[in-house]
Amino acid sequence: MILSVVISILLSIESLLNSFDTAKANEKFVLADSVSRYMVEDEFLDGPIYQLGDEISNDSLCFLIYYWASEYMYAKSDYHSAERYGMRALPYGKRLGNLGNLSDNLSIIGISCLRQSKYEDAIRYLNQCYDIDKELGDKSRISSDLNSIAAVYYTAKRPKEAEKYIKEAIEINAEIGDKKRMAVLYGTLSEIENSLGNYKDALCSAGKALKIEEELNRVDKIGVRLSQMAFAYMGLEQYDDALRSLNRALPLLEESGNSHSVAICYKQLGDIMVNKDSLLLAAEYYNNALELFKQQGDTYNQCSTERGMYVALRGSDVVKAMQHLERADKLSTELYSQQTGQMISEYNAQLENDLLQSKIAMNDRARVRWLLFGIVSFIILLLIIISLWIVMHRNIKKGREKYKELEGLYTDVIQGKSREEENLSEDDKQFLTKVINIVNDRLEEGKIDVEMVASDLCMSTSQFRRRLNSLTGESPKTYIMYISMQKAKYMLSQHTDMPISEIATLCGYEEPSSFIHAFRKLVGCTPNQYRKNDKLQDVEQNC
Repeated sequence: MILSVVISILLSIESLLNSFDTAKANEKFVLADSVSRYMVEDEFLDGPIYQLGDEISNDSLCFLIYYWASEYMYAKSDYHSAERYGMRALPYGKRLGNLGNLSDNLSIIGISCLRQSKYEDAIRYLNQCYDIDKELGDKSRISSDLNSIAAVYYTAKRPKEAEKYIKEAIEINAEIGDKKRMAVLYGTLSEIENSLGNYKDALCSAGKALKIEEELNRVDKIGVRLSQMAFAYMGLEQYDDALRSLNRALPLLEESGNSHSVAICYKQLGDIMVNKDSLLLAAEYYNNALELFKQQGDTYNQCSTERGMYVALRGSDVVKAMQHLERADKLSTELYSQQTGQMISEYNAQLENDLLQSKIAMNDRARVRWLLFGIVSFIILLLIIISLWIVMHRNIKKGREKYKELEGLYTDVIQGKSREEENLSEDDKQFLTKVINIVNDRLEEGKIDVEMVASDLCMSTSQFRRRLNSLTGESPKTYIMYISMQKAKYMLSQHTDMPISEIATLCGYEEPSSFIHAFRKLVGCTPNQYRKNDKLQDVEQNC
């Protein structure tokens, strides 16, 4: 354990991953722990990828490390490395056979290729991801896949195809009610509408996305939406409005470290300055954008920025202007090769047919599933009734107490912790209720972590973290602690003779001192103080 901490401090993430590549099987676990700690210390992950001592196969370990390395590199705008580690994870993911994890893996590879303007690869991997998620019937994943596919067609200058997929994604997401995803989808739709010349519609879509981001208080995403609004203003030739949007967006994006969006803002500023005939300032902005696009391997935006530099310099420095134009032509040739066009057309035809047939196919599969489900459910129901009849009298008292406890937890956690969520859907309430039930059961078993809860929900850890955060604004670790403390308060008030040490154990704490410390931190008083006061509501207010 001490060795892994020292290693994570001394080495960079790249060095750790390179060492992991060549390490022997028994050494991989120590290096994997160091990689995990590095990401936690960089605040990329809430907790370790896995726990030392856990029983985990070599394939599972390698998949987890390479997949999260890919996600980490993508977050750092290092798209080449993100693709590279995603590709290393892929064979392990295929061998393990977990479709959800494999879909996540293919998705990160696809969008990393998109960021590098590798459209053939991007559309191929995203199409594989889309096929898996259709098989799983996961509407949230399908909506995300369609958004990514639309982004490929948009970037490859096929906006009409992109518009078709993004509108399908919005329709599917509306059924789910995912606010964060809807903001992303409206943002993508705004960019597509801009490229089609529908600037008023683009401004409207970007405005919808901005409103959602402001409601969610996602500062970094607010900067992205402001940049998208600036595109629409520029299309409407409202350059002063565009400039105001970018001046507000740029510091937000720089603070959040979103270097790709920062580069796009610089390019937009260059375009505005060209229209205002401030060509020297335009060249300065374009140059800033070029440096960032080169670092990120973004060939598409690098190409258009090189053309911008040509326009800005052709009146003052013809030689440099022609150099930029030549580079733009070379990049353009690379981007739009005949092979790429044929590849995209083939996938476009396939995906278009998929969209036309997917609803019918999914309905047919659903009917078969429901028939089988009905038969199996009937048999199971008979067995359950017989079993319940045998054990009913023995367990009735325990069942009532359990129900009362969960009812109290539901009221405290859902209506208390999430009372600000006015638009909480029935599906969201059911999801949070499942989380509470699972956490409550796991606390009684004395074994609980974020991965366990996600597994019990049949979700990947990243899926669970994103959905819980979108509903409560909390990380899974914080939310589990909150449920534990609500359970503690219930038991303190309802079981006045139960020792504090026993309550601590039932709430997931091995040591009473750790429980008392956590209780005081959240509630503001010790468990004994909470119990001794006859008016519990007054205690909570005073504490």
